[in-house]
Amino acid sequence: LMGDGESPGSLLVLRNAHTFGWSEGEILAQLEQIVEKLAELEERARDCLVSEAWSLLEDRVWTAFGQLRYGRLLTEEKTDELLGTLRLGCLTGILQAIDIVEVEEHWLRSRNGSLQIETGTELTSIELEKLRARRFRDWLAEEGDGAVERINDDER
Repeated sequence: LMGDGESPGSLLVLRNAHTFGWSEGEILAQLEQIVEKLAELEERARDCLVSEAWSLLEDRVWTAFGQLRYGRLLTEEKTDELLGTLRLGCLTGILQAIDIVEVEEHWLRSRNGSLQIETGTELTSIELEKLRARRFRDWLAEEGDGAVERINDDER
């Protein structure tokens, strides 16, 4: 299994490079080891960001929040990037009022296919971008305004 090096946001795409002939149990055991290692690396990288680049991290998180909260057009790729940053904000405690599970649910529901299935029609790119942006504005108007009120401007 290998990462593709082109994954947006904080998504990592794994490809099967050489498991032909492996049993399902062997593949699952190998995948479990990889997931554990990735989780460990992610935690170390996050800890490093928090300790060494807090202001930069905080700025990126709130900028992503603002783009999702007030944007009018959001491509699927830009949404991946912004939600990856929002997720990081939840994990580091910057966005305490936003639930990471909701971030991940909205991430899944923001995919082009999900939006088209939900509307029951084939949407153009611009229609998808407008609909996606409106969904995030609506969600963050409900959830996010409380987060903005709790911004901690204390220096770390």
